[in-house]
Order: sequence, then C-alpha cells, then structure tokens
Amino acid sequence: MGVAGNTTSRTETNLFGPPTQRYLNYTEYSWNHNDVPGDGSGLDDTGLTWKQYTAQPSTTVDDPIHLINPMDFIGTKADTAPNWYVRHGTRDRDTAFTVSVNLDRALTADKQVEDLDHRLAWNQPHAGNYDVPEAMAWIDRIVQKAGDPLAQRTGPPPAAPSGDRAAGRSSTLTARSGRISR
Repeated sequence: MGVAGNTTSRTETNLFGPPTQRYLNYTEYSWNHNDVPGDGSGLDDTGLTWKQYTAQPSTTVDDPIHLINPMDFIGTKADTAPNWYVRHGTRDRDTAFTVSVNLDRALTADKQVEDLDHRLAWNQPHAGNYDVPEAMAWIDRIVQKAGDPLAQRTGPPPAAPSGDRAAGRSSTLTARSGRISR
C-alpha cells in the first residue's frame, strides 16, 4: 500500500499484516498518512497512530519487520551466514546507498563472516538481475571452497530406516550464504 495507500503498486506491503488482510502499511509515516478509506490500514481506519497500533499485543506487523532486517541479527549471538554477495545499483531510487554500506560495515565487523563481496553496481536501478553471471560465479567459488561435505565422513553412510520414502535419494550440497541485490 505504500505511502499513498495504493494497493496496486506491487510494493512489499503484502508481506505485512494479518492473514485476513492482503496489504498493510508498514512504516510509521505511511501508516499515519494513509487516507484510503476502508483499506483497514492507517490512522484513518483504525483510529490509532503507528505507535499505538504497534504497542498492542495482538499486532504482528512489527514481527516481520524485525525478522527481515538482517541488521537486527548481524553481530549478535545469532548465526550469521559466512558468505555474502551484495550489490546495490547506483541509480537505485528506492533504497539509499547507506543501507548497503551500513550492511557492508556490519558484516565486515561480524567475526562469523568469511567472505563478503559488496559493490555498488554502476548505473543500475533498483533490480536484482543485472549481475547474474557474476553472482553465479561467486556462488560456484563459495561452493567449491566449501568442498564436499560427505568427503569428511569415515565409514559408510548411515542406513535409512526401513520403509523410509526418502531412502535412495541423492544428497544435495547447499551453500549457506546471504545474497542481497537491490
């Protein structure tokens, strides 16, 4: 719904709010300035300011805001992914450079981070698909560096329980990485 209360804008507002509501303003400014009648969001429909609304125990909008913000977890006791690939377009009109620069600084200071590849992508807008070959090469390098997790085993792999439908399926290698493109 964004600042103007536009439900057709395809913004991130469909991530927030209760299951019964498709869109919900998720910033203090957009909540307090929403004037779309009947959308169930904002001061105009609830009679509550952002601070009053988020202070209610039944409010869930602040939970996803916290959970999708990596800055709330980096440098804490939480597990931080060891590998990060971050690109930010220099023509991005939606997200300020300081967001990715702050992320870069926080990741650089986090002792759990082993590989951080952060760059501003010259003349690119708010997107995420402008560096696909480069990103895939980075992922390949990280996976190669991680090696085969099964190679360190001694002895035969554990037997699957009888009747297990997953028995016989091949193992897959998954690299634990954080990838953010804006």
